[in-house]
Amino acid sequence: MDAFDVSEAGIAKLKRLADKAGITVNAWVQDLTKFHFKRTYDVILSNGVLHLVTREQWQEFIIKMKAATNPGGINMIGIFTDQLPAAPDMAAVTKGLFHEGDLDDLYADWETLNSDNYRFE
Repeated sequence: MDAFDVSEAGIAKLKRLADKAGITVNAWVQDLTKFHFKRTYDVILSNGVLHLVTREQWQEFIIKMKAATNPGGINMIGIFTDQLPAAPDMAAVTKGLFHEGDLDDLYADWETLNSDNYRFE
């Protein structure tokens, strides 16, 4: 399992929890906008992070995710949309909220196993 995050504290916590659970994780600090996949995966997960980069940057990253996914593999993506404004404590760093349907458009050539919308208010 490989994992990266821009947060040193986040990676330290992941390593600590993985060690406690006896799970081996190759984890490092990485800027999403500078990341290039060096291998392919059966599952790629991105949760609650893509809205922190610009629309162009997350579109490029999703294209890379798709290309780095093995045939029959899965991309799991949790995003924040513009259906609600960014939370006040996150507004300054929120650069690229998704519009409803953006992921459907980007994955029109893939089978969608599940697509749910939730509102945090």
